[in-house]
Amino acid sequence: MKKLFAMLLVFAMLFALTACATNKEPGTPDSTTASTGDTSKDTTSGNEDTTEPASSDPIRIGVVSTFSGSNSGHGQYCKEGVELWLDNVNANGGILGRPVEIVYEDNGETNQEYQNAFIKMLSEDNVSAIYSNGYSDQVTLVSPDVESYGIPFLAGNSSQACLDSGYDYYWMLRLSDAIVSPTMANACVDLLSMTNVALLQVNDSYGDGMAEYVVKALEGKNVNVALRLSFDAEETQFNSYLAQVQNAGVDGIIAIAHQDQAALLMMQVDALGFDVPLMGCSQFATSLAIDTAGETADGWYSLADWTCEVNSESGAAFVNAYREKYGRDPDMQSVCSYDAMLLLQDAIERAGTDDPAAINAALYETNNVVGAMTTYTCDPNSETASHCLGQSIFLTQTVNGSGKLIDIAKR
Repeated sequence: MKKLFAMLLVFAMLFALTACATNKEPGTPDSTTASTGDTSKDTTSGNEDTTEPASSDPIRIGVVSTFSGSNSGHGQYCKEGVELWLDNVNANGGILGRPVEIVYEDNGETNQEYQNAFIKMLSEDNVSAIYSNGYSDQVTLVSPDVESYGIPFLAGNSSQACLDSGYDYYWMLRLSDAIVSPTMANACVDLLSMTNVALLQVNDSYGDGMAEYVVKALEGKNVNVALRLSFDAEETQFNSYLAQVQNAGVDGIIAIAHQDQAALLMMQVDALGFDVPLMGCSQFATSLAIDTAGETADGWYSLADWTCEVNSESGAAFVNAYREKYGRDPDMQSVCSYDAMLLLQDAIERAGTDDPAAINAALYETNNVVGAMTTYTCDPNSETASHCLGQSIFLTQTVNGSGKLIDIAKR
């Protein structure tokens, strides 16, 4: 009887424990679920709620530019464009209901410093996307790292070679050299009546690439390139090159250089008294180049990415807002960074997340995003320029220190 009573007592205790487990509150995690932090499982129905709670953490976007050294003006204009956008977007609730935070890295003055800053941005700064206005040589240097980390990179350069590399996470805002060069050749012939020209160019990937496309386009218009001279990116004295141009008897000059050299070229061409039509790449129309060159910039034509005479509603609104905030006109660096932020905002909103891979996938769906500089669309059918988002460029002439709009060329 004692054994029978003990067995009945054991069964009674087991039944009580089972009843307690069965009557647990619905949705209360057991010890395993609680240790992993997974409280999304509904234990009463067997269904799972896969909806992630909305994050309140800021969305972080990186900007790599020159904030120190002799070219710090590039970075200042770039930052002003970013901050103009940032103030507006955060004042209106951020993106996806989250505030936006900009992480800046100074790329210094050398290619090595640029690469170091970019690697730090990719590896340490926890950003969802990056914008940079680095030169094409610098963009080429870091593009493999961008691809490795899988973070979208919007760039302010224009070298077709960067597009031809076929990187999935690299995106170009401006029109590439291959698209712009035929328009430049048309303007040289149809507007400026050039038939026998001298071509001056910086001998880096930007200058070499664009010069090749320009020469090809000019030859297609039966224009003779009587002289083609190249110089290093550090060159500051151009009189020896210009003396050769004077002796060549040309009826026009075409120049391809970065904006610091563009300013020096305009001053030295003026000092030598050239009286022929002058056509420069977009760098000859930047505020930095024109401000440095002063009145010697007047008369130069350019296929410019930007002019404050922009005739679109969005462009005019940008100019007015920029002048009100900073008390000066925006530069190409300003509008490129501003539009880059608009493009990323559009992609993040459509992706519904700040995940870099999802943002990059959304960039492929970019369609008629209206910026201050131009309208942006990804053309997946373009074999050579699907990652080139810009759709137009301005033909300008500098008059009284500002770019006078002559025409708008569309791709």
